[in-house]
Amino acid sequence: MMTLVFVALVIRAWARLKSHRKVLLEDILILLAAALFYSDQAVYLYAVMGNGASGGSDSTGMSLTQLDRYSKYLYAEEMLFVLGITAVKLSILVFYRHVFTTRSFAKVNWVIIGITVVWCIITLFLVIFQCSPIHGVWSYEMQFSGQATCLNSPKLIFGFEVTNVVIDVSILIPPIVMVQRLQLRAAKRVKLTIIFFLGLFVCITCAVRAHFIWNPSTGQARSIPIAMDWTTVEMASAIVCACLPTYGPVISNLSDVVPSLKSWYSSLLSSMHKTSQVSADGDRKSCDGSEQSFDLHSNYYHMQCRAGYQPSEEARIEV
Repeated sequence: MMTLVFVALVIRAWARLKSHRKVLLEDILILLAAALFYSDQAVYLYAVMGNGASGGSDSTGMSLTQLDRYSKYLYAEEMLFVLGITAVKLSILVFYRHVFTTRSFAKVNWVIIGITVVWCIITLFLVIFQCSPIHGVWSYEMQFSGQATCLNSPKLIFGFEVTNVVIDVSILIPPIVMVQRLQLRAAKRVKLTIIFFLGLFVCITCAVRAHFIWNPSTGQARSIPIAMDWTTVEMASAIVCACLPTYGPVISNLSDVVPSLKSWYSSLLSSMHKTSQVSADGDRKSCDGSEQSFDLHSNYYHMQCRAGYQPSEEARIEV
C-alpha cells in the first residue's frame, strides 16, 4: 500500500508537469496527507516490531508492559489517522472548487469543508481526551484500579468511522450531479462518473474497518490486527482516489507514448545499422596517410592511419 501511494503521487506530479500548472493548495494537502500516512505506518510498525514490542499486534499474547507500550503507539496512530484522512478530504474538496465554479456548487462545497473541519476537531478532541487523566490511555494498571476513567475506545472509533462514511458520501454526490449536467458526450460523461464513483471504495473500507473495530455484543474490538490492516487500506485508497481525477493530462497523452517509443527504437536500430556498415567499409580501405572522417546523424567517427598499413590492423575509432 505504501508503494501504491508513492506511485499515485508520482503520476500526479507527472500530470501537473504535463499541464504546465503551478503547485496548488490541493497538491500541498495531498502531500501532507501522504506524509501523515507514512508517519502512521512507521508508528504502527514500531509499535509491533520496535524495541520492547511483542513482535505482533495480537494483544492477547502481550504482557502488561507490552500492552501499555502498544496502547501508547496506537494512541499516536489514531491521531495521525484523523489528521491524514481529513487532509485527503480537504484536498478533494479544494480540487472540486477549481473544476466546478458555479455559485451553487461553491456554497455546497464550503458547507462540506466546514463539516469536515468540525468533524476533525471533534474527533481529535475525543481521541486525545478519551481518558482522564490522559496517560491512562496507555496504563492498563490505572484503568483496572479505577485511577483512570476512559471511554470505550473501539466504540469511539466505530462512531467516528460511521460519521466518516457519511461525510465521504456527501463529498461524492455533488461532483457526480455536476457531471450529469455538463454538455459532454455520453461516453465521456460515463468515464468521469466512474472516476468519481471509485471513491465509494473508500466508503467500503471504512465500513469494513468499522466492522472489525467494534463488536456490539461484547463491546470490544472483533480483531485489532485486522482493523489496523484496514486502516492502512482506507488511508492508502483515499489518497489514490484523491489523485485519480488529476490524471487527465497523462491519460490524454498516453496514446502518443507507444508510437513515440516505436519511432525512437526504429531510429536507434537504423543508426546502429548504418554505423556498423560505415565501420566495415572503412576497414576494407587502405590508408594513404591522410585523415578520414565520417559524419552520420551528428555522430563523428574519426579515423587515423599510418601509410603502408591496413586500417584493420592500426585503425583507431574515436566516438
